[in-house]
Amino acid sequence: MSVVGSWRLDNPIAVREMRMRARGSRSYLLLFCYVLILSLVMLLAYGVRSQRPALYETIQSSGQELLAILFFCQACLIAVVTPGLTSWVLTIEHEQQTMELLVSTLLRPKEIVFGKLLPAILLLSLLLLSSFPLSMLCLVFGGVSPGEVVARYVGLYAYGIVLAAAGVLASSLFRKSFLAAIAAYLFAVAYSAIPNLTASLIASGWTGWLYSASPNPAWMGILPGWATGIFGPSDATTKILGVRVHAVVLTGVISGLLAWLLAAIATANIPNFNEDRAPRVRILFTLLTVCAFPALMTLRDPRTTGVTNGDVSKWFILVSSLAVLTAPQFSIAARIGRGSDLLSSLSQTLRSPKSWFHSQCAGGFWFSLVWAAVMCVICCIGATRSGRVADNLTQALQLTWVTLSQAAASAALGIMVYSFTRRVVFSRLVCFVSVAIFWSVTSSLVVTFLSPSQSKILAGSIISRALPLLPFVAWARDGGRLSAAAPSLSLAAIITNLAATLLFLFVAARALTRSQRESNSRGDLTGTEEPYASREAVVE
Repeated sequence: MSVVGSWRLDNPIAVREMRMRARGSRSYLLLFCYVLILSLVMLLAYGVRSQRPALYETIQSSGQELLAILFFCQACLIAVVTPGLTSWVLTIEHEQQTMELLVSTLLRPKEIVFGKLLPAILLLSLLLLSSFPLSMLCLVFGGVSPGEVVARYVGLYAYGIVLAAAGVLASSLFRKSFLAAIAAYLFAVAYSAIPNLTASLIASGWTGWLYSASPNPAWMGILPGWATGIFGPSDATTKILGVRVHAVVLTGVISGLLAWLLAAIATANIPNFNEDRAPRVRILFTLLTVCAFPALMTLRDPRTTGVTNGDVSKWFILVSSLAVLTAPQFSIAARIGRGSDLLSSLSQTLRSPKSWFHSQCAGGFWFSLVWAAVMCVICCIGATRSGRVADNLTQALQLTWVTLSQAAASAALGIMVYSFTRRVVFSRLVCFVSVAIFWSVTSSLVVTFLSPSQSKILAGSIISRALPLLPFVAWARDGGRLSAAAPSLSLAAIITNLAATLLFLFVAARALTRSQRESNSRGDLTGTEEPYASREAVVE
């Protein structure tokens, strides 16, 4: 029996799942209810329009309105239906006690996940195709182009694929279907509501330091609900780092990478497989952020022309926030080694770029720095897209070193926490919660402390930049004491974060050494794990 390729349609798991869905009545009942609800909504919307024609200036505006209502209703239905299609696909194997039989086959984890995900995607495609005649009715009224309809369908399809992949991920994390369903729907609510609510606040001008005079096409491309047409036309284009990009292309790329990343994380949770699946996850995470972050950089103050110092500061605040939250997630790994070999393992992996993508603490440490450096390079490229290249680039280079030092301190914190707990999931949760609370509380205290007084602004900037792991608050002001003291503040932040990095690594080495001594005294081998880099050298 040959191993079936993970991306082939004749995957045996996919064939089995599709036959089960086709032979049952649930899929046909779901399709009937989906079309029935959409038809009733469209009929109701058309009835309201015919009763109150004064609300519509022309018949073309009614076509646009009906199309927006149709896709908004579809987005709501997709958010309700899709997580339920995939949140049970792996938990049912545990409940029926067939997971051991499944993993004993020649299928790899990625083939198992793809086989479970493909039938849900095909059913999602069938649901969207069933609504196509209703969208064609909107073309009869005019005011809507076929290209806009296709763009909305692409955005809605990408949205559904992400939710389906999230359902498979939730199914791999839990052994009970109802717990996986709760997690999948919580992700659907967060993924649907939070970005759209943030965009609404930005578009309405309710946020103080995030400006937007009109909906930005780049933001539309990364919003999960942009296909509903609430945030502007679906066929808009925008320039990202000087390159003209269509919103629907941005949506397809970012959503596809996000769905692939969620599915890759799900493969890591398939039991009884010892292969290292960290490289796929880390590469996909890097590609996703590289594609999405330039779109976030298009959010600038419309009252100014070009890129300002304030825009550069906001970009680096976002990068540093992501760095301090995600760096521990990559530096925490089961392969950490002995305390005496921790620093040597860091030096060995530094000379081996291939090991940065493997599942080990030392490689995760350097991967966090490389990822932060890539994001900072993107910010520096964006800083050159204006007339004030010298000032913006100087500030960007200063903030780059601060961001890298913060990423190093955060990654070292993850290694220290894991050296005490020796539990990967628990350590990642502790780091994420502690860093997030520290960031939010300290930032709130800094902002509360500030006042129009220049001395207090300077003191607040010193606090926000000097504290380790805190994403700095770079207050954009021209002239004055703050601008003159900016290099010294950046230097203080770098020194503080590097000192925190060395302290965290030293404490981690001592904790690992003590754990090894205790395990040796008990006569077991739990604390004598060799570093992953050394093990690779022995194998080679």
